[in-house]
Amino acid sequence: MSGQNVGALLNAKGVTWGWFQGGLRPSTPATATTNAECDTAHIGSNGQPKKDYIPHHEPFQYYAATSNPKHLPPASVA
Repeated sequence: MSGQNVGALLNAKGVTWGWFQGGLRPSTPATATTNAECDTAHIGSNGQPKKDYIPHHEPFQYYAATSNPKHLPPASVA
């Protein structure tokens, strides 16, 4: 996708921000050559396992300027 998103606009103004959802913490950390994997799961109301992290629910991944393929945490809590 091309164009701006709210995350890129905040970055341009020096405003820190983040997008977080369940399962963001990697179950397999990224390396220098691979992205992180987020495969943690829970048991849903139907008794079946459900992944905690659903990539297509993360809107900023579709833009190169705001993607976080290595699932890095914030640099600080500030």
